[in-house]
Amino acid sequence: MKEKRHKRELENLSILNHIRHPNIIELLSSYTYNDESHNLLFPLVKRGNLKDFMKLERRDTEDFSDELILVAIADLSSAVAHLHQFSEHTMEMEHIGCHHDLNPENILVSETTFILADFGLSKINPSAEGSEAAFRPRIDDYVAPECEDWDNDHEPGTVRRSSDIWSFGCILAEVVTYVTLGKKGVEDFRAERKYQRPCNTHFSFHLGPRESSEKVMNWLSKLEASSAKPFSLLIHIVREMLALDYSKRPKAREVTLFVRAIVLYQLASDISDQFSRIMDVCSALDIFIGDTRFISWRHAAKLMNVNNGADLGIAARGMIDDLAHFHTEHDRLVRLREHLTKATPHGDTANTLDISFLSKINDELDPFPIPRSPLDANWRKY
Repeated sequence: MKEKRHKRELENLSILNHIRHPNIIELLSSYTYNDESHNLLFPLVKRGNLKDFMKLERRDTEDFSDELILVAIADLSSAVAHLHQFSEHTMEMEHIGCHHDLNPENILVSETTFILADFGLSKINPSAEGSEAAFRPRIDDYVAPECEDWDNDHEPGTVRRSSDIWSFGCILAEVVTYVTLGKKGVEDFRAERKYQRPCNTHFSFHLGPRESSEKVMNWLSKLEASSAKPFSLLIHIVREMLALDYSKRPKAREVTLFVRAIVLYQLASDISDQFSRIMDVCSALDIFIGDTRFISWRHAAKLMNVNNGADLGIAARGMIDDLAHFHTEHDRLVRLREHLTKATPHGDTANTLDISFLSKINDELDPFPIPRSPLDANWRKY
């Protein structure tokens, strides 16, 4: 069994290495020792896995800021989406993948980003074959409800990419808990999920294939009320990911766009606040024009009036689904925020603000973030 899993992971990683993603673990090499010990070599990740990371006090992980955690979530979601469907035209490859074992131990924390790892249970098939497979029984808090029937001697069910989405939703619920309530919050959340049955104890995010967990939903509601707005907005998509009916869960691509929209919305809000502070003490025309142009970009990007997750979903559906494009827009907004932060918030601000730089950044921002491949009307059914 160990040799079979090693071979499967080696094959999966070999395929994924051809189509690189910065948030999927890179296979460097492999070797077998004494015909028994099978080993894979990966880049060194000093911070360990996400499970261990969330056992640390939040003050000990402050270099991984809340904002960077959101970007890391967006990039990890992009990696899941990449696994779920990818193609390589020069090699005539088009495949569907399913991780089958998403949990915090299989997500690595590298500096200030998350890396998807451990593909020993994963399946990567040609697109025509679909993603459905029989569940391989295991003890795991993050397993989707359709994977096994608790009331029928834990009979294995069918898993598919939407089962990964459930597991990913569970992970995001814990990450938001960690950011808002620290490691004690993660521990309390697991204790809250404890569910005693006649022969075993569960800490799952559901009560079986036909029953949601009211305690989990209540926890999410309290978390939504107590979290900072970006993470409160994230709870919206988490609820959709934890839909009992697998056909109603969003695709990984939808999750990715939603989290990216959160990141850009928060940055845009920070920038607008800074413009307001500067204009409170300086009425220079160039600054007013810069602010007006930035407001126009926010309107075009549907990132101006976001009151809830539904509003943000509209912005998400209008974004270009491209990792490089997201990071380019993100970096531009970060530079604009840094530039405005350096401006003195009193006195003649116009003398300390580089107007030419402000105009240049506004020119670079994509004024029409329209999707190149719109979401299909049946995006949930897979």
